[in-house]
Amino acid sequence: MKTGRPKIDWKNLPFEQYPLENLLGRRSRMKTWIKGRMEKIHKIDENIDKLKKDIQKLQDSKYPHQKKIHEWEREIKLMSISIGEKTKLEKGNDSISLVKSDKNVRGKVCLYGKPRWVHIGSNHLKGLVHINKLISKMTDDELCDEFRFKLNQQMMKGKVQVLPKRELKKRRGKVVKTITGNLKKVTSKELKERDEFRNKKNKSYYTDDSNKKPPPR
Repeated sequence: MKTGRPKIDWKNLPFEQYPLENLLGRRSRMKTWIKGRMEKIHKIDENIDKLKKDIQKLQDSKYPHQKKIHEWEREIKLMSISIGEKTKLEKGNDSISLVKSDKNVRGKVCLYGKPRWVHIGSNHLKGLVHINKLISKMTDDELCDEFRFKLNQQMMKGKVQVLPKRELKKRRGKVVKTITGNLKKVTSKELKERDEFRNKKNKSYYTDDSNKKPPPR
């Protein structure tokens, strides 16, 4: 049988039963523990801030790719429109309207929302595709062949502009050289802003009385 003082259950012992020295020591240790945990929390916060910066860098690195994707998607849309309009004539003759008169035959097709007229030929002349047949004797399909041939010729020579030059420049953009020597592509928005500035400048120039010539004497 064991004798002596019974073992104290410090873990479940109420603080009011603690000896003063034990309470002071326990309180000091707990303050040390709290300080250590606070330091660990601070390190965790530092790691979180670092991760946030890394995440932001990764998010920022997506921007040039997204910008390029948007440019390509825009160009794909423009190419799809052009392909649709250019293949319109190749798919059939339904898009071509023929206007016949006593002297000649003309054809019309709508490209990019605008009507394009082509003089197919005078009735007494032979065709350029069906060279052994008079215009007046041709069927509608043969006249459409002549129309298609002449329209392609005019487009190749630049006589028929599918889009206005101004619009073409805006869609294509323009590559310019900056002060630092780098190449930069000017967007349609920048071209529009530049045109608006020039128009305002020209308007102010012509409305200014100081620029008017004196009346002749």
